[in-house]
Amino acid sequence: MAELESVSSTLTISSTALTTLELPDLASVGGSLLIADNAALTTLDLSTLTSVSEGVGISDTVLTTLDLSALTSVGKNFNIRTNTNLTAIDLQALTTVGGSLAIFQNSVLITFDLPEIM
Repeated sequence: MAELESVSSTLTISSTALTTLELPDLASVGGSLLIADNAALTTLDLSTLTSVSEGVGISDTVLTTLDLSALTSVGKNFNIRTNTNLTAIDLQALTTVGGSLAIFQNSVLITFDLPEIM
């Protein structure tokens, strides 16, 4: 999926055995972005994702870092939860969340970069 640049509706990656998910050219999602119940997922590349029209949910992975540093807007709710190995989140470009922003049950999270909203 390395050349995928946009998704017009919802993108769901759920209940897989994936260890790596690389979407380095993905810039926009027209619906929601849901990455959930991927118990082996250690690497996620969404380095060029700038906008999600609806919600974002990232949960139940073993990611250690979450780099969404190009993401500027989320149209609805944004939830990052229950990622047991997650130590760092980079949301340095995020300026708009149209609903709630909830980051919880990431028990080893120590670095959270969100300078444009805070």
